[in-house]
Amino acid sequence: MDGSEAALRCSLRDCGFPEEAAAQYLAWARQGNTGALLGLLYRQRKAAMEELHGAQRRVDILDYMIRSLREPERRQ
Repeated sequence: MDGSEAALRCSLRDCGFPEEAAAQYLAWARQGNTGALLGLLYRQRKAAMEELHGAQRRVDILDYMIRSLREPERRQ
């Protein structure tokens, strides 16, 4: 594996690609299969966005709970 492939593997890992998907990505990259690469990237992006939105919903709920507990403090 050359340096650019190692860097790509590291980037895929940082983006949350499972090992199997990263291996498939590298195989398709070697073949120059841009369409398949884009498909994998779009699917991973969608998964990351769903994770982000889930985290945002959890933060919103936590903020609501914090406000509801602090509200009586402000009234006193």
